Amino acid sequence: MGLEEAVKEILKDAVDYIDNQANEALKNNDLERRRFYFGTAVALAKTVLEFDSNNKNAIYILTECHFKCQDYERAIYWIDRLIQITPDAESFMFNASYLIRMDENDKAEECLKLALKKTSDKKTKAIAYNMLGINCNEKKAH
Repeated sequence: MGLEEAVKEILKDAVDYIDNQANEALKNNDLERRRFYFGTAVALAKTVLEFDSNNKNAIYILTECHFKCQDYERAIYWIDRLIQITPDAESFMFNASYLIRMDENDKAEECLKLALKKTSDKKTKAIAYNMLGINCNEKKAH
């Protein structure tokens, strides 16, 4: 393993650890500790992206941190970035799950339809159809 790969691995482990600590602080309602760990996780994830600008794990972490801090504009930025890098069914499904939680139902529906076009996997299709059904029912109720 070369130096660059070793650095990536160390940063990934560090980001995972810090993200877990931030999630624990979130569960315990420790806002100061949560801000510290989320900020550190964001900084480390961005460092990973300096070495590997297409690192999906770092983008997942950035999306999650911004979402949990209710910075939805930044979360959507990272969601869109993931789609640019890997426009596959998995990315569209990931994005749809966040967009639904942010009440961005129209965008989520678009992502789910794109996921359905990009996959032949029956399980993925079933989940997407289920999510579309839930989404459509919620929209009818409003």
